[in-house]
Amino acid sequence: MTDEQLAVLQGKLLLFYTGMTRSASAILRKQADHSAKNADYLMKIKEQCSLLKRDLEEGGRGDGLGAILHEGWELKKRLADGITNPIIDEWYQKAIRNGASGGKVAGAGGGGFLLLCADEQYHEALRREIGLQALEVRLDSQGTRIVACPE
Repeated sequence: MTDEQLAVLQGKLLLFYTGMTRSASAILRKQADHSAKNADYLMKIKEQCSLLKRDLEEGGRGDGLGAILHEGWELKKRLADGITNPIIDEWYQKAIRNGASGGKVAGAGGGGFLLLCADEQYHEALRREIGLQALEVRLDSQGTRIVACPE
């Protein structure tokens, strides 16, 4: 990706700290216990990487990212109990009503961070309506790193 493409994609992302802690290993254990039942969901989630790669290669602007995240979130919630809860669902629905095209809870689920995709014109309304601490998102080629953790 060019620096410009990366900046456009990065500009679509919002990351909110939910303030909820959970046992990621417990949620992942539940998913593993149902691995046979979840095989189709997991394959569809894996296929999303190819869809996003194609979207970025063809247009370079990540216009399909929100829809891909939304579909992945719908699939992820089916993997095990505890991936979402009524509060997370409410935040997500507020986000969709206020301009987000998709999103998901990052990691195993159940809390942690809510990642949303929206055109920048909706970011202020999303920050206001969600009411959670928003963190700056920066993409790089080194993968996920914790640079600062909210208290």
